[in-house]
Amino acid sequence: IKQRVNHVDPPPDDVEVQAGFIVRRIFGMELEAGELNSLLLLMLLYTLQGVPMGLSSSISFILQEKGASFADQGTFSLASWPFSLKILWAPLVDALYFERFGQRRTWLLPLQALVGVILLYMSSSVGAMLGEDGTSGIHVRPLTALFFPIYFLL
Repeated sequence: IKQRVNHVDPPPDDVEVQAGFIVRRIFGMELEAGELNSLLLLMLLYTLQGVPMGLSSSISFILQEKGASFADQGTFSLASWPFSLKILWAPLVDALYFERFGQRRTWLLPLQALVGVILLYMSSSVGAMLGEDGTSGIHVRPLTALFFPIYFLL
């Protein structure tokens, strides 16, 4: 027969209870229990944002490897142009939102879904645009047209 012991183990060194809230110290920051999940979600979203940008960088190398002209490489580099203009439409994103979803989720969820749809489409067509199907050469303008909205949406 086991006896039940009524005691509370002391919290670990990185956990502290303040005014009834559990506070966890991570990287020198004090986070409440719900804030940790939000921080992890933010880190995941920033990582996902970097995936299309990494793909774009690798496409530039592939274009160079396949002998694309400097003009074609310059045309493809225009796809990243919308990312530098984010500062112009950021106030609009901050001002317009649905209260039901929240200020960030109103934009994050639909835009991430739209980028996902574009990436799914690209997965079946980017090989042909790079001339890997053997029937034609490199098609830089359609490739640029696909990456342009991705950079705009991110």
